[in-house]
Amino acid sequence: MDRPARIPPSTYRLQVHSGFTLDAVRAIVPYLAHLGVGAVYTSPYFAAEPGSTHGYDVTNHNQINPEVGGERAHTAFTDAVRDAGLQHIVDFVPNHMGISTATNPWWRDVLAHGPRSPYARFFDIDWYPFKMELRRKLLLPILGNQYGKVLERGELQLERSGDPAASAGGNGLVLRYFDHRLPFTLDRELSDEELARLNGLPGQPQTFDALHELLEAQAYRLAYWRTAAHEINYRRFFDVNTLAGLRVEDPPVFEAIHGLLARLVAEGRVTGLRIDHPDGLFDPAKYFAMLQKLAGGVYVVAEKILSRGERLPQGWAIHGTTGYNFLNQVNGLFVDGANTRRLRQVYAKLTGREQSFDELLSEAKRLIMDTALASELTVLAHMLDRIGESNRRSRDFTLNSLRDALVEVVACFPIYRTYVDAHGWIPDDRAAVERAMVRARRRNPAMDASLFDFLREVLLPRDPDDVLASVYERRDGYPPADPSESAERLRFAMKFQQYTGPLQAKGLEDTAFYRYNLLLSLNEVGGDPSQVGVGVPEFHDLNLHRRQAWPYEMIATATHDTKLGEDVRPRIDVLSEIPEEWGREAAKWMRMARPAKTLVDGEPAPDKNDEYRLYQVLLGAWPQGAIDEAFVERIQAYMVKSVKEAKLRSSWINPDEQYEQAVRNYVARILTGPESTRLLPSFAPFQERIARAGLVNSLSQLLLKLASPGVPDFYQGTELWDFSLVDPDNRRPVDFEERARLLDRVDAILSLDADQRAAPIGAALRAWRDGAIKMLLTTAGLRRRASFPSLFLDGEYLPLDTDTTAVSGQAVAFARLHEGAAAIAIVPRLVARMVDAQHPMPIGDMWKTSRVLLPGPLAGLVYRDVCTGAVIKPVAAAENAWLFIGQVLKTLPVALLFAEQA
Repeated sequence: MDRPARIPPSTYRLQVHSGFTLDAVRAIVPYLAHLGVGAVYTSPYFAAEPGSTHGYDVTNHNQINPEVGGERAHTAFTDAVRDAGLQHIVDFVPNHMGISTATNPWWRDVLAHGPRSPYARFFDIDWYPFKMELRRKLLLPILGNQYGKVLERGELQLERSGDPAASAGGNGLVLRYFDHRLPFTLDRELSDEELARLNGLPGQPQTFDALHELLEAQAYRLAYWRTAAHEINYRRFFDVNTLAGLRVEDPPVFEAIHGLLARLVAEGRVTGLRIDHPDGLFDPAKYFAMLQKLAGGVYVVAEKILSRGERLPQGWAIHGTTGYNFLNQVNGLFVDGANTRRLRQVYAKLTGREQSFDELLSEAKRLIMDTALASELTVLAHMLDRIGESNRRSRDFTLNSLRDALVEVVACFPIYRTYVDAHGWIPDDRAAVERAMVRARRRNPAMDASLFDFLREVLLPRDPDDVLASVYERRDGYPPADPSESAERLRFAMKFQQYTGPLQAKGLEDTAFYRYNLLLSLNEVGGDPSQVGVGVPEFHDLNLHRRQAWPYEMIATATHDTKLGEDVRPRIDVLSEIPEEWGREAAKWMRMARPAKTLVDGEPAPDKNDEYRLYQVLLGAWPQGAIDEAFVERIQAYMVKSVKEAKLRSSWINPDEQYEQAVRNYVARILTGPESTRLLPSFAPFQERIARAGLVNSLSQLLLKLASPGVPDFYQGTELWDFSLVDPDNRRPVDFEERARLLDRVDAILSLDADQRAAPIGAALRAWRDGAIKMLLTTAGLRRRASFPSLFLDGEYLPLDTDTTAVSGQAVAFARLHEGAAAIAIVPRLVARMVDAQHPMPIGDMWKTSRVLLPGPLAGLVYRDVCTGAVIKPVAAAENAWLFIGQVLKTLPVALLFAEQA
């Protein structure tokens, strides 16, 4: 896609809500500008459900949320951003809406009028589902118990509403169910006496018969919330009943939700867009084309999660993803893949878990298909059955057999989704389907193979005139669809795609990642724990691909949805370098902490797998100071959430309070209780060693993000150490006053002459816990990017060879080149054995004769370190030139060098 007129050299993500309003954001704009940020990037700030802390439950796309300041605050904020010379990117949610009847008038009208409502087409509702009782009705699963019990307890009450808009069904009537107020349609007036009689008398079931008959006549059908998993007939955001999917590709719907956004873009108040959850859309490519036509070529990125080896569809009119792919690529550099077998042996020995991740993931996806997303699977099975019945070659397939085949293929699907549309499919789509088919067949040798052949033909529709059609027909036994079938097959294929994405997210991110604890730093959004580590050549190849295909893609190391903070993962990565030592230490702690366990159902709790997770998290998130009550509570909350997400000993739907309390008690006892007196003295030295090596990894990760192709994104507060955990922990308030004070200290260092910086930088490195050293690297890199945007956004990417054979660690180096400007990034990796109590950083003579080799265009230049100010001259001999890593990393463990002269 073409370069937009304005592209930010970097972005800074902020979570806007009632506790951190647009006025509060405006107040920190000067700080962000001084830090060197290129664009202020906010979470959604359009009208949402009351009290929303994230904005993804939007109820009105055409109103600035009053809770964050409304139009006035937005105008003042965007004026401040423009005056500071910055850009503004906003997160936009096209896939779904919050559907509270109190706040969403469109949904309220649909409940009142059903398919006759002008807004019925806005929401992705199946008005003619397979269940006859729901024909032309909307299942509303909001009840806390079975419908009949709720009704006969008198919890459903008719009342008059003082707000005509709230009733929306005539006669000013609403149906009250606790906090819910539902429109109630009735074609006659009710006296006060009739109203009272209709509301019935608890204990007398027959007095509710009349109300029941009237409820049966409404456009909605009230139901127990548990029925949603099997019978809901509107598309949700994943399995969240309170978020309903939109048919945004429908032009009237598109226009209705993009009105305000179009104005803000036209006024220059919004210069870029982050599009939430494109995998939920029926036709993402069509949506992005519509968006670019409306937005006039602004910078657009999409929250698209790419599985390992998957590439972003080239036909999308966007500038790339929000950066989860880079996050996992750069993290993989600090994981020693050579120790994979030993890591797995340690994990199996201490937990008894030997199942492969692929098998575990398949089981997790089956669980989700059987529970949270069973309804959507049933809809697909009925669609497929209708397609099969329409053709004599496939009509003998039964509904159950087709559903079984769907389950097997979806359980084996290797990516979030394919992107078949009216234009057909691309080779990547076919490759993904074929991989799923091959694995499903292999796992089910007794299943009729022709089921898979038929399903393949429906998922990958073919033109009857395709020259390969006869080849496929001979192989699969099924001809391409005739015109009467093709539309229905295409619709099935596109609905199938809307299902595999949420299923992958729920099965992988929200289940399997909490069951498989080999190395938690691998269990990140977009990650693949079955693949351990990323080699240097692979990292360079991935950077080169981004430079060529998606040069303006966001590259991130933390977001509001990451499972672990950006400085937690680099610590946990260190364990991959010393698996046997880690195993010995973990086994020792588990023995010491055995008295802290509680018997639950006759078994010690927490189980060994949860223990194994806990000790990794403690090593990664260990605080900079003393353990306090707040830290204990954070770890307890994290572990209970992990247990619920794993869905083995507890879950959100069926919580096991005993097991969860046992986990809380265990955490408290080992950190501040009786067992802490023995365990912590053993734990602390090992954690300190991990933290020192993790510090080097963190700084290396930061510099690679600053220098790699793409637009580096910084999540709020991460200019200092980020030892947060999964949400809500990573959405805690950020102390910007503290950061502003620290930035002044950093400024004082960077303003010194080059020969005066070494001492204060060395002091900051020794006092690394206050985060000043991370902020120094952050602001120096951001400011340099802001001064030379073309070098980093459009510059050539040149991998550089390194020679580190004389040391136990390794290094990564590359250059960026553009119209005479040049920069070189150099960072260490796998340095656990180089960092000990005597050498807290791999600097100076620790690198001995290690070198970065320079090709001709870089050999004759003189370089200056962006942070230290030190001048570095290459060494030349014969036709070769190089930089000594020990000299480059004399003061800091990482370096960004800028060419000064020929």
